[in-house]
Amino acid sequence: MTTREPGLLGYCLVAGTLAGAAGAGASLLGGSLWVRLTVWLMVWVGVCAVAGWWWVRSPATARQWTVDLLVRQAARDVSSRRA
Repeated sequence: MTTREPGLLGYCLVAGTLAGAAGAGASLLGGSLWVRLTVWLMVWVGVCAVAGWWWVRSPATARQWTVDLLVRQAARDVSSRRA
């Protein structure tokens, strides 16, 4: 898969994971199964929509605040384990 924007795939993975976690957290508010699924889906769609809007408005900033932060932290963890 080729993307035109650098880091789009990584950004989508991070945004999707955050959206799923936020939806799951919101669904813990209770109610029947259908209410929880509806809440989860609404929160998931909302977070994904905001993430998509952020990428369209400022892809460099969105990538910097999500993917780059995770990559830098992972690189620090690996280098500290080697030392």
